[in-house]
Amino acid sequence: MKLNYSWYKVIYPDMEDLLIGEVYGSGENLIGKKIKISASAVKDVKQKFGYKIEFVITGIKDQSTCTADVDALIMTREWMSRMVRHNIHKIDIVVPVSIEGRPFKLKYICIISKANRRYSKLLMENISKLTADALKDYKLKDLIVDILNSKIQTEFHKKLNKIYPVRNFEIRMLEKAKASRSSVS
Repeated sequence: MKLNYSWYKVIYPDMEDLLIGEVYGSGENLIGKKIKISASAVKDVKQKFGYKIEFVITGIKDQSTCTADVDALIMTREWMSRMVRHNIHKIDIVVPVSIEGRPFKLKYICIISKANRRYSKLLMENISKLTADALKDYKLKDLIVDILNSKIQTEFHKKLNKIYPVRNFEIRMLEKAKASRSSVS
C-alpha cells in the first residue's frame, strides 16, 4: 500500500489560526504528532524568552492544512537554571486545574532563602488557594498569553511576598493531565 506523503501546514485555530510550522507526512498518520515552537512566535507576547509551547496534531482540515491543540507550555531548562542559585531553597508545586473543562497541571517554581525552609508548607498551601481563585474562568488561549506576559506570576509574587519574602516565582510548566488508568475488576 502506497501512502501519499506531502507537506502540511499546522495551525492552532484558537489563536486566530496561528501558523505553528509545517510537517511532512500522510493525512491520518500525522494525528498525535507533537511539535514544539518558541513562545516568542505568539503574537500577543511581549518578548518572553525561555518558554516553548508543545502542540499535538488533532485533525486534518484540508489537503494541505492540519489543526493542533496545546499539549504543554514548558520553561526551558536553561532558563530555570538561571533562577536556582547558591544558598536558596527551591520549592516545586504541582496544582491540578480545569481549564475549559479539560484537566491540566500547573507546575510552579518558588525560590526562598535556604535559612527559612519552615515557610515552604505555608507558601505551598497559599499557592494552591491562589490558583483555585485566579484561574476559575480562564480560557486556555488567555491563560497562555498571561503566563508568557508574566501577569499571573507577578500577581502571585506580590501576594506571596506578604506571607514571606519570595526571591523568584515562575510557572515552569502547564501540561495536559494524562488520563489515569483504572484497573478493571
